[in-house]
Amino acid sequence: MSQRSIRDGILVIRDGGSKDVTVRIGEGNITWNERRNVDYTRNRGVIAEVKLGDDEAVEVSFDFIWDWITSVSGDSVVDALKGDADDWETAGGSCEPWAVDLELSIEPTECGSTTETMTFDEFRWETLNADLRAGQISCTGRCMTYTAV
Repeated sequence: MSQRSIRDGILVIRDGGSKDVTVRIGEGNITWNERRNVDYTRNRGVIAEVKLGDDEAVEVSFDFIWDWITSVSGDSVVDALKGDADDWETAGGSCEPWAVDLELSIEPTECGSTTETMTFDEFRWETLNADLRAGQISCTGRCMTYTAV
């Protein structure tokens, strides 16, 4: 099996309604970190019980150059991530900071391979750097979930 290439990736940024921006990724990478807390209770120094602790938000980071972007509404990636897109609805709660859903699909060119899809619900950006002339965007943030789907 060959290594997956982000060059085969498509990132869809969705609002809480029916709007989206689709990005065909050229070069770069998307990474995420899932973390969980495991609590160990001891009885006289010996582990007696193990249980899961508090949830931790999935951390998502992407840095890529795009090949093309499509949006029926004409909104940009930056507008969608920041909540500045026209008539978009947040993917989060009404009293929470702006959120979008991210869906990453890797469509392999290898014969017999299947498309892999990862969904990151309620993504909220924390750092955002864009160079529109170069067609490049870097962003980090967290999701309102403890695991990618």
